[in-house]
Amino acid sequence: MMKSVLITTTIAVVLMGCGRSDECDVVPSADDCPKNGRKAELCSVKRAAVTDDQIAVVGGLNQFSAEVHAALPVDHNSVTSPYTVAMVLSMAAAGAGGETRDQLLEGMHNPLEPAAYHRALGSLSSDLLSNPHCGFELRGGNAVYGKKGLKWKEDYLSTLSGDYGKLPQEADFSERKPEKEINEWVAAQTNDMIPDLLEPGILSAATQLVLVNAVYFRGEWLDPFPPGRTDRQTFHTPTGPVLPETMHLKSGFDFAVFSNASVLELPYKGDIVMDVFLPHEPDGLAALEADVVDRGFGVYLDELRNEGLKLQLPKWQSRAHPDLIPHLKNLGIVEPFGGADFSNIAAGFGGNITSLSHEAMIVVAEEGTEAAAAAAGEYADTGGYTEFVVDHPFLYVIRDTESGLILFIGRVTNPRVKG
Repeated sequence: MMKSVLITTTIAVVLMGCGRSDECDVVPSADDCPKNGRKAELCSVKRAAVTDDQIAVVGGLNQFSAEVHAALPVDHNSVTSPYTVAMVLSMAAAGAGGETRDQLLEGMHNPLEPAAYHRALGSLSSDLLSNPHCGFELRGGNAVYGKKGLKWKEDYLSTLSGDYGKLPQEADFSERKPEKEINEWVAAQTNDMIPDLLEPGILSAATQLVLVNAVYFRGEWLDPFPPGRTDRQTFHTPTGPVLPETMHLKSGFDFAVFSNASVLELPYKGDIVMDVFLPHEPDGLAALEADVVDRGFGVYLDELRNEGLKLQLPKWQSRAHPDLIPHLKNLGIVEPFGGADFSNIAAGFGGNITSLSHEAMIVVAEEGTEAAAAAAGEYADTGGYTEFVVDHPFLYVIRDTESGLILFIGRVTNPRVKG
């Protein structure tokens, strides 16, 4: 009977607007809630300065995000969090040896020594998820379930507890109880948006270890879209035009036009933004994503400058549960899934990663009051406005502006399709 290591990740994202200060129920306190919706007046919550090692890890993980995303079928909506995938793979790497460890860390483009990498990633994640935030909710964590009787190695336990904030819980995987407990933990972390991450029967007596990471984000637009202006506009999908609900807003945004695409930054209250990458050609998304893989996100994001825009953006909702193992193998992470060396987890530990369950969901809407949105949505510049019409397939990322870390990445090819 083949022994197995189960890797699970999950995300849930809700993007919405908040019109009045008394509606901001996700901020640390009423005193911290923005009074007029401007980013300069958000709150007094301070975060630790980003270290050089964290910056190096972020650069590698953002490249990993681009590669994982680009490997998914380009003709379908998608949403993933390669960050959560990296978290569970990193916890596995902490117990790996030889080529298995090297492939995991190199596949995530890690430039540091293993111990420094785990410290940097763990501290960055803790800063993001453990501290209070203003204007948005970002929470989550790790969970580790180990088969009863495993003789854990002290170095592995030290890394799990010191860098990833979690010690293993014992579980009898021959029963259904651990499967139910894991799904309940994920549901609690994601506000019940992802209630059944693990499929029935995925755990068995052969399962030795389950590593889980979950992230939940609920954000409020800095400038909410007025619901009263939402209508239906044409969106050109690969199979023909559709008429999705479409939001409209006139405001100042960070924006840039390149030879192949236009890029827009949509800020939330706090340190999180969404970047929308719209290729100039309706069928240009695959080429744009390939360019991001080759040259990185920075060549686009570093050029953004504030400009007055008339924005037209469809509402969308996506859920995805992709099988990432074939794509990770194509990125050179092969041995962890066959012939793996996880001997640094526990004495006599053997087995491969046999499953990587990743589920993600995102909801993007305007929400909020029209009056407050109008007040927050006006651009002070007396000059003209450039029209930015998002009416064909596009790429988007949600990232932390303090560290630059991409938390979520996806594409919209048809906003009328929720899958």
